[in-house]
Amino acid sequence: MGERIHGLGSRSSLLMITTVALLLHLAHAVTGLGGQHADTVLGEPLYSGLVIAGAAACGLRAVNVKTDRAAWFALAGGLAALGVGSALSGLSDNPPFPSAGDAVALLLYPAACASMFLFLRDRVARPLVGQLLDAAIAALAATAVGAMLLYHASPGLANPSSAASATQAAFAAGDLIVIAAMVGACALTGWRFDRAWVLAGAGLVAGALGDLAHTHHAALGFHSAHAALTIGWPAAALLVCFGAFEPPEPGRGKNPSYWRVLVVPMLFALVAAATVVYGQFAQIGSLAFALALASLLAATVRPAIGFRENVRVLSRSQHEALTDSLTGLGNRRSLMTDLRELIKAADRNSSRVLILFDLDGFKQYNDTFGHPAGDALLARLGANLQKAVGPYGGVYRMGGDEFCVLLMVGMASSRTLTSIAAAALSERGEGFNVRASYGAVMIPDEAREPALALKIADQRMYAQKEKRRPSTSRQTRDILLQVLRERDPELGEHMSAVGELSRRVGQRMRLLPEELDETVRAAELHDIGKMAIPDAILHKRGPLDEREWAFVHKHTIIGERILSAAPALIPVAKVVRSSHERWDGHGYPDGLAGDAIPLGARIVSVCDAYHAMTSARPYGETLDRDEGLTELRKAAGSEFDARVVAAICDVISESQLMPRKSMGPVAGAPKLA
Repeated sequence: MGERIHGLGSRSSLLMITTVALLLHLAHAVTGLGGQHADTVLGEPLYSGLVIAGAAACGLRAVNVKTDRAAWFALAGGLAALGVGSALSGLSDNPPFPSAGDAVALLLYPAACASMFLFLRDRVARPLVGQLLDAAIAALAATAVGAMLLYHASPGLANPSSAASATQAAFAAGDLIVIAAMVGACALTGWRFDRAWVLAGAGLVAGALGDLAHTHHAALGFHSAHAALTIGWPAAALLVCFGAFEPPEPGRGKNPSYWRVLVVPMLFALVAAATVVYGQFAQIGSLAFALALASLLAATVRPAIGFRENVRVLSRSQHEALTDSLTGLGNRRSLMTDLRELIKAADRNSSRVLILFDLDGFKQYNDTFGHPAGDALLARLGANLQKAVGPYGGVYRMGGDEFCVLLMVGMASSRTLTSIAAAALSERGEGFNVRASYGAVMIPDEAREPALALKIADQRMYAQKEKRRPSTSRQTRDILLQVLRERDPELGEHMSAVGELSRRVGQRMRLLPEELDETVRAAELHDIGKMAIPDAILHKRGPLDEREWAFVHKHTIIGERILSAAPALIPVAKVVRSSHERWDGHGYPDGLAGDAIPLGARIVSVCDAYHAMTSARPYGETLDRDEGLTELRKAAGSEFDARVVAAICDVISESQLMPRKSMGPVAGAPKLA
């Protein structure tokens, strides 16, 4: 809400004026400031005006701020009803009791309760039974105390015998209901909420308490105190004004303080117990006694409800800990638990088959259609798997695109179950083909330890995956490499060597199988675009001029276009395009920097540079292995990813994959850094 209110000046000025008006009204009520003639201004008119000012502040808040708009409108309506009702009652020197003004003023109470409900609506999603009991304990105890005080002031309020006493009882009941509603609302929020609601709620409670105290003192004949207490609702309106001008605080009150949730209801229960005990020694009225007793009964039931809720929360937590959130299947922890229990109790007459599945083609599907579509596919395949083999045993999602089943053998053969499960994890459509590689192990025949069972299944799964690599992409790669070798044997040798080195580095960096395969193929084909560069430039001895460099810098884009003609090589094409980007952003063709460069491209760039430096070349000195590694370390963090440089240094040092001198000249092209 802005600093200025339409047509009323700054909010600080408005609050100052309202505060001064309240003090004038108080001084007039207590000391008779201004004499009897001032009563026409400082008495009932100012009382009504202050309450209507509070209603106007609530209305302005609702108009200008979307947050809790309905609640502020309801509160504005309630205060307006009170102000108008008071004004109507003040039009006559001897108004009837009850009067039309009383009927209008009574609308404050349902409106105030409605506003508190609307405040709660966005702060408490769906209260638990325990929260409702906490609210009941607090509300009943507070109302019992109020009813007891009213009974001492005027026992006749409990059993009104005339319209006048009924109206007075209605106002008293409304005050008690507002107090009970506010206390109950506080309990439902865990006794935490934003400042605007604190001030508005405190205003309502202050007005109700002032009204009750006014009734109490009037019945006892304390007239000076009675006069002072007539400012109850104007003071409440001022508090509401302060609350209306507080900025909204979204998200506050959603993390309750647990000690408050525990301690505060206990304090209210003690208040209720004290009221009941006091009722054994003095008259407190049947209403107060019944309310206090109801609060104690709610407090008695609360521990049992709390225990039940804790058991339910614990059960839900255990379920969530053993369930994959995306598919609803068991997770890895659930599988390991079931495996341990099964192996412990199993014998050869109760054999089961553990089958581990990994989806082939899922990464390409994810890259093509996006992660939301990938998640939807995983959920759909998980449901298919559960439906297909769920009756035979447990179904699990291990994470990523890996699934697992633990099935009873006997109802169907293990081979049949494996085929059914693999079919359930397969889906194809335009532009994609997802299927499952798998590995199976018999339990307890082949493994009596969960970790060993998973290891055997994993090894068998990847052995099958290697045999089932997409033949189309492999054949396309082989054709392109052969064409390159026919055109330039030295360039073909360089690309093969870079491919092998990239494989070792990728394994060192623990790339996933599909990522490693894409990186190796990109390394083998990273210079395929040089097929479009004239030999006069490619084999030129000496420095290239600016026009020739511009031509050379296009080779990664040309390579991407060549590879993208084969759908299976589209992910490889993206890596090839970025294979000459630099970590510091000064590479080409897109000027990518840091982690924005695909990891595969960063690996290819380092391996390409190392092989070029340690191979015979007509445009520069050939370096030995250690010299090449030194040059890479110098460029780590500027030209190259330091993590990749560290990995290749480890690979070269451990395996001595590359010779200390050149394996032969690379194609005569300059190093394209």
